[in-house]
Amino acid sequence: MAILSRVQSTRALDYVGDFTTALQPWETERRVQDFLHHARTELALAS
Repeated sequence: MAILSRVQSTRALDYVGDFTTALQPWETERRVQDFLHHARTELALAS
């Protein structure tokens, strides 16, 4: 997820946060679980 490694601005962090929230209805899907885990990990490191 090279894109997430470059997320630095507050606006971008909010956008990714909103996107991960929107994916929650599909979080039983393995690929979505993997993405959400990675995104949340990267967001925690970026903030």
